[in-house]
Amino acid sequence: MKLNTYEQEMLSGKHGEAKRVAMKILSRMGEIYGAEEMISVESAHIDGCSYSAVWDAGLDFAEKMEKLGGQVAVPTSLNITSRDIREWEKFQVPVGFAKKCERMENAYINMGCIPTWTCSPYQYGNVPRFGTHIAWAESNAVNYANSILGARTERYGDLIDLCCALVGRAPYMGLHKTENRAAKVVYDISQIPMKYLEDPSAFAVLGYLVGKDVKEEIPAVVGAESFVGKEHLKAFSAASAASGSVGMFHVIGCTPEARTLKEATQGKEDTRNVAVDEEMYWHAYEELTHLSEKREEAQSADLVLIGCPHLSYNQMEYLYRYLKIGKKNEQVRFLVQTSDMVYQLLSRSGLARKMEDWGIEFMRDGCILNQPMNDWKLKRVVTNSGKMAYYAPGHLKASVYFRGMADCVRSAVEGRVMGPCGK
Repeated sequence: MKLNTYEQEMLSGKHGEAKRVAMKILSRMGEIYGAEEMISVESAHIDGCSYSAVWDAGLDFAEKMEKLGGQVAVPTSLNITSRDIREWEKFQVPVGFAKKCERMENAYINMGCIPTWTCSPYQYGNVPRFGTHIAWAESNAVNYANSILGARTERYGDLIDLCCALVGRAPYMGLHKTENRAAKVVYDISQIPMKYLEDPSAFAVLGYLVGKDVKEEIPAVVGAESFVGKEHLKAFSAASAASGSVGMFHVIGCTPEARTLKEATQGKEDTRNVAVDEEMYWHAYEELTHLSEKREEAQSADLVLIGCPHLSYNQMEYLYRYLKIGKKNEQVRFLVQTSDMVYQLLSRSGLARKMEDWGIEFMRDGCILNQPMNDWKLKRVVTNSGKMAYYAPGHLKASVYFRGMADCVRSAVEGRVMGPCGK
């Protein structure tokens, strides 16, 4: 790789041992992927700060870089940690596990990272400008940044994200390059009735469908211009990055590099075209429900889980309106995942107390999938997250039902799984 003077100085150790190690790793990675040079990045988002994502090896790496004097060179937000920092005991996290989480958290904070502890950094704090180069990790965050904000990042893995943050550089490759951001597959969703698509959870279904089909290519969606909002795009982003390896997508007329289909495809005419009909939609919807038991006419619900990715304040208001459906069944636990930043806003407005009085529990700064769950003994989980529905069955060892937001609340009120597939 061709390195400029400052990059060569970092590689030689002139600017400290931590930067030398980080630059050595990045330059070698760039050579492997055929990058010819480095590019400056304006921000970073680190996924490797979660202990359960990298375990002891990742903890050792973070503490070593801290001891070597590592300090991030650009504003760097932190993804979820593997516990609710304030109330981890409430969620049955073992003491030894919590202590290792604390060590990990301290190492990254001591290196100058911002303790956002959220998988949705784009909602509050870390919002890069259109066209800027960044070094982000965490699949939904990468997908959102590239697609909805129009920033440019590759799908950086754990520990590589820290290296980029320490030197403020990344190999110039992949989705940093304009030619690699063109749509290759076009999905027409105009045949799906509008009554389904108005609910953001429908875009989790579409994201799952598209991600599973497109795999690593870049998709474009047509037929959705008139009603799509940020929450629709967020749901699509998370689900498509989970079921596939989608790092960027276009929604024609909605996302910033797709004012027209021609712009999204960069004028290329060799795209594959897929017409998504109602039957395909409901097939994908059904696939997001994973049963570890025989399907019955009515199933009791143990846990309703909302907030993957973390809920924004606006989504909290949306959820709060649905709580008027009725009183929560005492046998059902209702868990909402979010960042402490959002929770503080909820507390200021009084919504936190009202939602807690209804029966909602808030898990702040973490995620149920990133902590030990052996003692929960769950049988049936209901969620409106395509990402959660995709990953949870293997982690929770329970039946996982995908539902829209309204049906999630109805399930908590009735005490059994409600909705199109569990009436």
